[in-house]
Amino acid sequence: MLQARVSLYGTVVAVAADRGHHFSKPSRERIVLVESHGVEGDAHAGPSVDTVV
Repeated sequence: MLQARVSLYGTVVAVAADRGHHFSKPSRERIVLVESHGVEGDAHAGPSVDTVV
């Protein structure tokens, strides 16, 4: 069985958030990540957001 290598390092090239449910979201200079919630002020944030451990 092949095992994929997972990297814990990367480069963020853009972030986006929108209070409404739209097809695309405007890019932002910065966002605030809230643990177990998601992106502060984003329409898809909330208690049902999956967290990655």
